[in-house]
Amino acid sequence: MPVDAAEDEQLLFVLPDNWVEIYTDRTEDLSTSEYIPNGQTEEDWSEMISVQILLEAGNSDPDLMLTKVANHLKKECSNLSIKPIQVTGISNTYPSVTMQTFCERKKDRDKGEVGIVRGIAGKESFYLLQKIWRTKPFRNEEEVPVNLEQRKFWLGYIAYLGICSPKLNNCPENISR
Repeated sequence: MPVDAAEDEQLLFVLPDNWVEIYTDRTEDLSTSEYIPNGQTEEDWSEMISVQILLEAGNSDPDLMLTKVANHLKKECSNLSIKPIQVTGISNTYPSVTMQTFCERKKDRDKGEVGIVRGIAGKESFYLLQKIWRTKPFRNEEEVPVNLEQRKFWLGYIAYLGICSPKLNNCPENISR
């Protein structure tokens, strides 16, 4: 990601090959970007990566923030289950929490969704990273239409992403200072 100001905290984000940005917006306190694979459309996607940065929400409690995300997802799903994932802890001095979500059926459409959600508490902002699969509806976790290998691969991707700050001197060498 481009460096806006050399002193600001930065998301270390790498867009996978053959993925394109379909949406971006920035308000006073929220920056949102969404990406899908080439060949899918904004209306009819089956995979998405969503990056939200809650500006000025630094040092937030990742557990509390992901609880808010889960409560929002529950409003959209007829049956939602959540599993914490042990990628938690501190990454480069930033606390983070990860969970997997299983929405058996969205309330507004005949689709289910499976997601990997990671929250990272930066010093300046809170970062919410999501990998989402839109699927056919399913009845329980045993029937999830996204295989375990795919979920493991994308969990590795989400776990790889992080943040850094030139002020703390914890950015990789190739990041502008």
